[in-house]
Amino acid sequence: MNTVPLIAYVTSFNLVLGWKPVELVACLLLAGLLLIVIKPRTTRQTVYLVCALLALWLALASPISVLGDHYLFTAAVIQLLLLLLVVPVCLLLALPVDALYRTISGNRTLSTLEHVLSRPLVAWFVSMLIVCGRFLPPIYETASQNEILLFAVNLLFLAGAFIFWWPVFAPLKLGRISPIRGMIYLFLASQAVSILGILLAMTLKSSYTVYQQPNDVLGILSQLRSDLQLSATADLEIGGVTLFGVGGMAILCFIIPEFIRWYRGQEKEALQDIEKQIAGSGGQA
Repeated sequence: MNTVPLIAYVTSFNLVLGWKPVELVACLLLAGLLLIVIKPRTTRQTVYLVCALLALWLALASPISVLGDHYLFTAAVIQLLLLLLVVPVCLLLALPVDALYRTISGNRTLSTLEHVLSRPLVAWFVSMLIVCGRFLPPIYETASQNEILLFAVNLLFLAGAFIFWWPVFAPLKLGRISPIRGMIYLFLASQAVSILGILLAMTLKSSYTVYQQPNDVLGILSQLRSDLQLSATADLEIGGVTLFGVGGMAILCFIIPEFIRWYRGQEKEALQDIEKQIAGSGGQA
């Protein structure tokens, strides 16, 4: 696969202006809504919000999304990995805790929803059902036939990813999963995503006719295949391997902060035990 022409394609804004004007406008409206709703209070929250909006644009209304929707499964996997790993995590870290707490505590529906999403078992199964279901060939093929439907399905995928990360990065720390459970939660998710990637690369690749016989809406298919030296079969295999390698390993990397959180908790408990022992021995003296 020749990566130099690929860079030229993903930086070609003519692809977006020529084929995804609706999605581009929708992303701008969504970005404006997020800016109004989230209202970051600190520089760190602002940086996280900007990163989330940039990743959202790359996934839904950039040249990468045009290639992923119509030509390259590998580009589609990159799209969905941005929606799974970057956008929801950055959005959660951008949320101001005090304002969010007042909003949730003052609304019974939001309070109930937050309580449900904080249950790891519920969040895991619901999110994995949405994330893995997005790659089912019937759903994938149907969504690919209509731009608006595809955009809606990708937003549903983003909602599933948001549900997945909520127990891990909930702004209210009391609602976060415990470190040990968090490590198990993330490990099982990484295995599910890795298995999905293997299935896509080994067995399900023949089911994606949208990439085997793409609708060449921009008239660039022959040039794209020639420039990248990439067949449809190879593209599907690379996409599955990308999901297996990048997706699975990235989720595993989030285990490291959970381990650090657990280790710090153990240190704190050890210090408290020492203080109690000192206090007890002092009292006896």
